[in-house]
Amino acid sequence: MIITYYAYVDQPASDPPKRRGPSLNLSATKTLDNLPAGAKISLTLSTDTKGFIGNSATQFATECGIIIRNYCPMNFHTWDSIPNDVKNMLYEQLQGRFNLLRSDRVFMEHVNARIHAQWKRTRGTLSEYWKRNGGKTNPQLARSKMKPNCRSQEDWNHLCDYWELEKTRKYNDQMEANRGKQVITSRGGSRSISNHKFHLPGWAA
Repeated sequence: MIITYYAYVDQPASDPPKRRGPSLNLSATKTLDNLPAGAKISLTLSTDTKGFIGNSATQFATECGIIIRNYCPMNFHTWDSIPNDVKNMLYEQLQGRFNLLRSDRVFMEHVNARIHAQWKRTRGTLSEYWKRNGGKTNPQLARSKMKPNCRSQEDWNHLCDYWELEKTRKYNDQMEANRGKQVITSRGGSRSISNHKFHLPGWAA
């Protein structure tokens, strides 16, 4: 009779999958590295839809998200209520990498629209995190678990105060119900319609 002995070796536990860290907009960094000293990335408006197009449009959207997360206070709960001096500060941060035509009213309207969109997205991401951590059923627990990339504890407290309001809760419940009725959902991703059009084969702005 042959007896075979097997040696069992404890296998090290596999590391949990790494979570994606905050974007550093490395694409914009590489673009700047290839430009002459002191030059900034230019933004191009489409001639028909007037949306920003090209690779710089994607880089700009990413930069707007970074600027909002790092510099925009969250104690204002509508975009129109944010003071002009705060918005000007956001523009100045963006001008570190991008050539903003501050004297061009139409151009700056689209800059403002892009920053506004990223502001809404950032708040939406923070709100979803609050809900996943018990915001609706245990708000004190959710308050104690600030999202890691929230700008400050003060911002998080302001947001929690706002989300805990009965008026806000009713509004959010209604919006969730409305979204649940949607038959057709957008599949366009983060690119604007004008930028999708720009990237179609054979199309030129």
